[in-house]
Amino acid sequence: MVELAATAFGTPIATVSVVDADRVFLAATHGLDGVRQVGTEPGLCTSAILSSGPYLVTDAELDPRTLDHPLVRGQLGIRFYVAAPIVTSDGHRLGTVNVMDYHPRQVTTAQTTILTQLAGLVARHLDLRLVALHTVVKERQLRDDADRRAATADRRAATADRLADKLRAAAAAHANSPHPDRCQLGGATPCPARRS
Repeated sequence: MVELAATAFGTPIATVSVVDADRVFLAATHGLDGVRQVGTEPGLCTSAILSSGPYLVTDAELDPRTLDHPLVRGQLGIRFYVAAPIVTSDGHRLGTVNVMDYHPRQVTTAQTTILTQLAGLVARHLDLRLVALHTVVKERQLRDDADRRAATADRRAATADRLADKLRAAAAAHANSPHPDRCQLGGATPCPARRS
């Protein structure tokens, strides 16, 4: 995605960023090797995530939104920045797909359309990964539940087998025990013959 974005704009830098409460994590980079996170100062990614469409800064040294940003004033010296917000299907704004350059630039409608489409692809990819993750978690829960039910059924079957063995042993002991001449429940009649 970042290579496509850099190619579409002809810029040396492109990133996919994820904006957190206190850091902007660079999930993918082109031209910023070794950089994995930056601060959440307003003006670039932290501001771009709130836009409803492409966020454009043609000259960061002249734009009041970015004048004091460390990536603009610092050693990197960013002058051009365009970002499209990554918005999931349920409306969560996660970050941006953006391009940067060391020189001021202008953009075309086709370029911003491509960047917006790339951000949409990233959002769909993240949605699919989330669905896959939920599916795996649910499948594991179902498997664990089935294992618990099987273990419970095995314990119940073992208990039933032990009880049946005890009942058979009691019946055998009863069948082999002496039978009284008269019924012990009362009366003068003899006990009926034993059934085997």
